[in-house]
Amino acid sequence: MVQLHYSLTKQDYVAYFVFVFWEAESRKKARVKNILKQVGLSALFFCVMTYTSGFGKFSIPILTLLFLVSFLPFISGKGDLEKQAEDIANDPLNASIFLQNLLTATDTYIHVKNEVLDAKYTWKAISSKTENSQYYFLFLNAFEAIIIPKTAFANQDEQQQFEKLITKNISLEAEINYN
Repeated sequence: MVQLHYSLTKQDYVAYFVFVFWEAESRKKARVKNILKQVGLSALFFCVMTYTSGFGKFSIPILTLLFLVSFLPFISGKGDLEKQAEDIANDPLNASIFLQNLLTATDTYIHVKNEVLDAKYTWKAISSKTENSQYYFLFLNAFEAIIIPKTAFANQDEQQQFEKLITKNISLEAEINYN
């Protein structure tokens, strides 16, 4: 059994939000597909305008603008998500995200308890597990996860014991490592 006492910070929440909506592998694929669509539409527009002589002497500035507009979501998207996550974190209605948690992990369940939540999840409830250098994300569905900062562990032995529980109880299909 592993017991952790921790609370998430606003930085922890922003990292989670950006991961789910920007850095996760499934989101990367969708983002690249969307950008390719935008670039393709811009290229088609440029070809049509060139063929019909619609650009005239403004072709270079218009081409530059089309190029920039095509990549704008890619360039500003992560920053926009960080701002959105900060807005969510700063909303007083979401203060419960940052309460002190008691997480207990055993061979049969994960129990998360704080002053407004008392939830016990069987390991089967974990649909996927992802980790990076700072967090474990134990996903209950595509967007909701138990976020466990690695700084919550008192020592390396406690973290290794937790990792053994994860390895024993979460199927290999559910594990996704993100570094």
